[in-house]
Amino acid sequence: MLKLLGGIDVISALLLILMSVGIKMHVFILIVLAIIMILKSGLGLFKDLASWFDMFAALLFIMSIFIPVFKILLVISAVLLFQKGILSFLS
Repeated sequence: MLKLLGGIDVISALLLILMSVGIKMHVFILIVLAIIMILKSGLGLFKDLASWFDMFAALLFIMSIFIPVFKILLVISAVLLFQKGILSFLS
């Protein structure tokens, strides 16, 4: 189960990187990933910092549907999610 959640983090991080270089994602994909990330952050019940990273990424997915998001925010969020995903693969 932990590796599945880590895989979701890595996929989300890759999509955030693609969005930061200017590749537009379909709205359906962004909404589905935002919902998945919100559910993942609910699993942590906001007790740890990692669940807040998930919520931040979900907000970025939702915001990117409506407004352009700063690229640096996308990159920072992608790095944090990628690191969290890799660490869950190693544990």
